Amino acid sequence: MEHSLYYYCRSWLLVCSSVLALCLGSRGQLTPGFYRSTCPQLYYTVQRLVFDAMRAETRMGASLL
Repeated sequence: MEHSLYYYCRSWLLVCSSVLALCLGSRGQLTPGFYRSTCPQLYYTVQRLVFDAMRAETRMGASLL
């Protein structure tokens, strides 16, 4: 009896925690242009690395998508 009560309480706590987390949502501060001001060279660096990878393995572009 104690065992089933323990699992029942644990399951109920997990459900309540999950519902609470979903209701609160996220309050992230990341915007689409975030890296434009914090790391201006990021776009060009990633673009160059992706092109280099695609040159070495042509299927890499499809893999990234």
